[in-house]
Amino acid sequence: MKITLYSKTGPLPPEVEDYTRKKVNHLEHYLENGFISARIELEEDTSEHGGEKFRAEATIFMAGGELRAEAKATEYYEAVDKMMPKLKKQLEKYKAKKQENRK
Repeated sequence: MKITLYSKTGPLPPEVEDYTRKKVNHLEHYLENGFISARIELEEDTSEHGGEKFRAEATIFMAGGELRAEAKATEYYEAVDKMMPKLKKQLEKYKAKKQENRK
């Protein structure tokens, strides 16, 4: 799967990129055909002082549609971790719907 990481606020630390890629690649196990591509946007809101200023947004393109999720947190890792259950839930719904249509 092709994963594109994007940041509006400058270059991302390599550790954050690796962590994000690993998490997103794990989602591929949910579908037998896999994904076409994923676009992950990580951003730090510099106008926000404290609080949830890190944002992770994912758009996953696959045959038959796309999935999108977003989360905010106090650091990049936490934002990615908050975003993943949202994507998994959508994937499970997509997979169930796909299996239902096969009957």
